Amino acid sequence: SPDDVQAVLVAALSDRVVRAESVKARVFLSIHLDNNTERKGKGVMLWVYGANKRIPQGPPRQPGERILPPPPKEQLAASRLLAERIQTVLKKRGLRVAPYVDRGPFAVLKGPEMASVLIEGANLRDKKEAAQMKDPAYLAKLADAVAEAVALHLAN
Repeated sequence: SPDDVQAVLVAALSDRVVRAESVKARVFLSIHLDNNTERKGKGVMLWVYGANKRIPQGPPRQPGERILPPPPKEQLAASRLLAERIQTVLKKRGLRVAPYVDRGPFAVLKGPEMASVLIEGANLRDKKEAAQMKDPAYLAKLADAVAEAVALHLAN
């Protein structure tokens, strides 16, 4: 329901993961837009859980937010596979995508029972990428590509 969606959107990042686990989700996608002055646009960037020297602690947590443990190795492997599938389908559909899957210590990537991928759709500091995020045709193409990749992942 719309109220359930709104409750998830305002929940702490780790609580979003816990809620998804409670309904036995098999996939968790966290979709973001970057506003980074330190990087040029690279297209869609995909992230899975892991250490990253550039962001050792990850983003700040909300006061009182629970800190989840890292996901087990089998979920890390499932997450990487899902991210690579998304990357492949994005490329196949002619969308610009970073040539690698990055790693980060983000709370939304710590699901112990589900593949978890953070999708950074664009860097809003890049004028071309920011313009794409306002184009309904581009957004539909992006959404369709991600949906296709998730369907492929769930079929296996």
